[in-house]
Amino acid sequence: MFFSNFITKSSLSYFDFHLVNEYTYFDTTIQKLDVSTASYSSDAQTMEIQMTIQYKIDATKAENILTEYTNMTSLAQRIEKVADDNVKTVLSQYTAMKIIETRAKISPEVESVIKNEVDDKYYVTVTAVNLTDIQFTDEFEKSVENKVIAEQEKEAEDKLFNDANSA
Repeated sequence: MFFSNFITKSSLSYFDFHLVNEYTYFDTTIQKLDVSTASYSSDAQTMEIQMTIQYKIDATKAENILTEYTNMTSLAQRIEKVADDNVKTVLSQYTAMKIIETRAKISPEVESVIKNEVDDKYYVTVTAVNLTDIQFTDEFEKSVENKVIAEQEKEAEDKLFNDANSA
């Protein structure tokens, strides 16, 4: 007859008779989860998103995690799904150009939304969410590059025109 127990890893030492008891171990250190997904901006531009989520389980809720998710892998998969859905929701509110221009302001918004959706519901504390990469299609990136070049050329022409008129 086996008794199932759960243990959270800690720095304590102890002795137990492992032939009678079966244990499930939970790592309470910060976990890292890499998420990759595809999404659309509000102007229908396709983008590939890479993000990293760092989280830590609530050691006092290890038994809840065991009963609801069976193991840490299942929990991580659920967190990944929630993060995937929420990053798409946030980024779909912005045009592709706005995402490029204001990525530094959008990233904390993504983090806040994911933290609110994950923290208490999944017995973890999200410590960080980082948008590590957002890639648009080659065609879109080329059009942005052409637009920047055209703006630079126009500014140069305006400067030449203003310099000629002031001389």
